[in-house]
Parts: sequence; structure tokens; C-alpha cells
Amino acid sequence: MSSEPFIVNGLEGPVLASLGGNLELSCQLSPPQQAQHMEIRWFRNLYTEPVHLYRDGKDMFGEIISKYVERTELLKDGIGEGKVTLRIFNVTVDDDGSYHCVFKDGDFYEEHITEVKIT
Repeated sequence: MSSEPFIVNGLEGPVLASLGGNLELSCQLSPPQQAQHMEIRWFRNLYTEPVHLYRDGKDMFGEIISKYVERTELLKDGIGEGKVTLRIFNVTVDDDGSYHCVFKDGDFYEEHITEVKIT
């Protein structure tokens, strides 16, 4: 199954989050298209250390870096149109910084970077 090339759009930062609260970061494909078959990866500094990873139609909790285990959820209500939201629970000062949202389809991938400021 081959899909058309795409770009990834997301929130223009900085996104403000309250210490101890929840943070939601969204990104979506343009043009809109189904993304259930794609890999969707959220990471901070290193691609190989995901904050959240979705692959083969499911969340890959075993590959998430330890400080985000049981602190993230990927909201997939809009995945049929290429839209997902990463929810991070119990925000800490360490959550401040850049978040990369990557959609990968075969060998093709694009990303969007959102800056987060903890208040």
C-alpha cells in the first residue's frame, strides 16, 4: 500500500504547560490521509529514545524511554485523517523543551517540532 507524499503540521510554539498538569501536543498530515499503517514517533533529543511510539497499528510501550513510561497516551481519534495528539500526564520541569512528531510511511518520513515551556 503506497500513499502520497505528505508534510507534518503541528502546534506553533511555544506551548505552555502547567507543572503537575497534563500537556497535549497535536500533529497531523497534510494533505489528510490514513495513518493507521504508519509509524508515528514522538521524541525529544534522540530519535532512538521515543517519548511515545506507535507502529504496526499499536502503541509500543516497551520501547518508550523510562521517564515517560505510563505518563503518555496517544489519542488516535483522528488517525484516519492523519491527526494524532500526544498527551503527557503529570508534567515535570524535565518536560520543558522540544518535541519531534514523526510520521513514517515506508522509507518516507516528515516531522514537526513543537517547543514546550513549563510554567
